[in-house]
Amino acid sequence: MLATKVSQQMLENQINEQNTQTTNQGYYNSEDIVYDEEVMDNYKVTLDINTSDLDNFKAYNDVYGFSNGDEVIKLLSRIIVKNIHNIEYGNNFIGHIGGDDFVAVIDKYDYESLCKDIITEFDSKVVKYYTEEDVERGFVEVANRKGIIEEFPIVSLSIAVVEVENGNFTSPL
Repeated sequence: MLATKVSQQMLENQINEQNTQTTNQGYYNSEDIVYDEEVMDNYKVTLDINTSDLDNFKAYNDVYGFSNGDEVIKLLSRIIVKNIHNIEYGNNFIGHIGGDDFVAVIDKYDYESLCKDIITEFDSKVVKYYTEEDVERGFVEVANRKGIIEEFPIVSLSIAVVEVENGNFTSPL
């Protein structure tokens, strides 16, 4: 059980984004989620908060266009959703912050292997969104703001994890 009280209105308004099949941050506001210290103390909640971001994604969009960039975001979304839904227990939440940024809140789990699985799958599949020439070179060439051509590696994924255990954080709410 997460350390929040969720209003009925929030549950009724929660919908999935059509493209990413994750919850959109636009459906939440600070009045919907209320920190409850008593819940945290009673349930001894432990969870992991994961946030992901695509590296070199702007260069990809500059070369291949926003439509293809959207397809890479959908790929990432499918991979995250599949891997987190494969966890056999827990109250897990996946949200699309916007652009290429996602967040996941999962009950305590082997996050290191989960993150490795997500990154490995993404790395193996993202190359399908590049030309054969760019994959062989390992980079795309993009002009910077001064018109100088720079090399940017194939899009990769970074994931940050914060372990939350009872008593090791505070909330201003």
